[in-house]
Amino acid sequence: GKEDCRWAHWMHFDAESMLKHVREKVFVFIKELKGEGNFYAESMKDAVFLIPKPSLIQEAVKVIDEINLSAQGIDIQGDIYEYLLSEISQSGKNGQFRTPRHIIRMIVDLVGPELGNKICDPACGTAGFLIAAYNHILKENTDPENIEYDEEGAPHNLIGDKIVEKKHWNFLWNKSFYGYDFDTTMVRISLMNMVLHGINNPQIKYSDTLLKGFKERNLYDIILANPPFKGSVDKSDIAEDLTVSGASKKPKTELLFLNLFINILVPG
Repeated sequence: GKEDCRWAHWMHFDAESMLKHVREKVFVFIKELKGEGNFYAESMKDAVFLIPKPSLIQEAVKVIDEINLSAQGIDIQGDIYEYLLSEISQSGKNGQFRTPRHIIRMIVDLVGPELGNKICDPACGTAGFLIAAYNHILKENTDPENIEYDEEGAPHNLIGDKIVEKKHWNFLWNKSFYGYDFDTTMVRISLMNMVLHGINNPQIKYSDTLLKGFKERNLYDIILANPPFKGSVDKSDIAEDLTVSGASKKPKTELLFLNLFINILVPG
């Protein structure tokens, strides 16, 4: 049951029992967290549990529990997750890398997303831009007296107390943030990252947004992205409205993404 999956229930198990319990109970619960027929369920159905050693999961639980105890009252779950992401990899395959949080925050503050905007990242990676946009909207709708700042200048305790109508919360949680990535692992990471930051129905899809199969056009108010900036794509695979006549047979991805941004924004 759900109670068996609570941190307090299994965190003191011995290492062997902990690994077995997390693999057979907790991980299954997380995979099925949002029920069926949504992006989360679709992306998580093939996920596998890969922690191989009991000692490894026991040490990870110990570290996370110590962090949690030292940071009560702060929106810690998402922060822990983002910290772990930053430790896993600063750079990766396909030109992916995790944009530093302070740079994301600066860009989002300059763009200034608002409640009611539809915001998209067509190469979302770990969903850092989408989460920063969510936090920006919450900050702008939270009484300044409630906001706390950490040593990096990141705001916390963003409760959105100025958002009083349920329809505005529904739009924020269900229709504001859209992400796409062609790496299934990144899609899963994005989904979990957004859920841990309080976005319960994240609109994250597995899709290569440069190819002919991606049909989304003229839909979004804001694009926030740091797409792959190395590599090229075969021209025959690319959506026709992203290439220009006379272009090389393998156009650069950064130029294709610029065209994509223009095409998926709402005109005007």
